[in-house]
Amino acid sequence: TWEDPSVQDAETKLYGDRDPLDLVELSETPLPTGTLTEVKILGCFCLLDQGEVDWKVLAINTDDAWSKRLGSLDDVEKYMPGRVEEVMHWFKTYKMLEGKPENEIGYGGQALPLEKAFEVITTAHGQWEELVKGVSKESTEYWIPPK
Repeated sequence: TWEDPSVQDAETKLYGDRDPLDLVELSETPLPTGTLTEVKILGCFCLLDQGEVDWKVLAINTDDAWSKRLGSLDDVEKYMPGRVEEVMHWFKTYKMLEGKPENEIGYGGQALPLEKAFEVITTAHGQWEELVKGVSKESTEYWIPPK
C-alpha cells in the first residue's frame, strides 16, 4: 500500500504523504521492530501531518487475548476505554518536540469505522499498484525492481 502525493483526498483536500500506509497495533504486548503478524482491522483515522494526509489504520494482533472481543472501534472503547484517543493524541503531538506545530485529525477529528479503513486500504493498494506499474505520476521518482 502507498499514499500517492498526486492524489487529493476528497474530504481534506490534501494529498498523500508519499509513504506506505501506516498500521497502529493496539494490543499491550510490544512487537519487535520488523515483525510480521496477522492483525484484525478495527478502524482508522486521518492524520493531517504538516499539510499531508497520513492515514493510520487501527488493528489488533490476532494472537492477542483481546482479539476475540474486538471487532469494531466501539468494542475498543468498551474494553480499552480511551485507547484510540490516546493514540490519536500521540500522533497529534509527537512532532511538537521538534518544534513543529501540532498535527490535526481530519474528518472532524474522529476515528472512523471498519468500513472506512477497508476503503482506505483498498485505495492505498490501488495507488501502490499504479506506482509499480509505472502509471502513477510519481513512478519516475522511485526505483521499482524489474520483473
